[in-house]
Amino acid sequence: MDARSVSKAVGFGTGTINSWINHDLIPGMAPGERGRPHRFHLEALTHLVIMAEMVRLGFSAGFASQIAKQRDDAKRLLLGDGTTLALQMVPHAGGKIIMREGAPMAVSSTKFESEEEDLPKKLATFPGGRPGVYVVVDIEALTARARQVWDEWQQEQASTSAA
Repeated sequence: MDARSVSKAVGFGTGTINSWINHDLIPGMAPGERGRPHRFHLEALTHLVIMAEMVRLGFSAGFASQIAKQRDDAKRLLLGDGTTLALQMVPHAGGKIIMREGAPMAVSSTKFESEEEDLPKKLATFPGGRPGVYVVVDIEALTARARQVWDEWQQEQASTSAA
């Protein structure tokens, strides 16, 4: 998949995506040679879809990449740790919340299947009890979104080459 298609799918410009690649935030993607376009595979696209959603929520690209790397076979990831996550966030213009620069990242992630059945149990296992602040990353939904974009792009490529 080309960079322009990936950019459209994740909602960030190609410059941002190239910066993430240059900072080694996308597994399997090495910085390209000047003037040579990147070719993205489904795994990289999925990683970028997850990263983009987390960055839109105000998490740093580095943190978002680390979370995306943990997805493996997870359907959902639970992020939180009682109080430190809430203390690290600061308000930002436009109502967006960003992580305070330089704040230690002490966030644990836990894989789980179902928000209805598993989430209450997982929240109870946090040190110090149920955290006051937590984030659920729906890996299954984001992976499905990436797969749909990939499939549509492949169909578009096939119809273009057939014409």
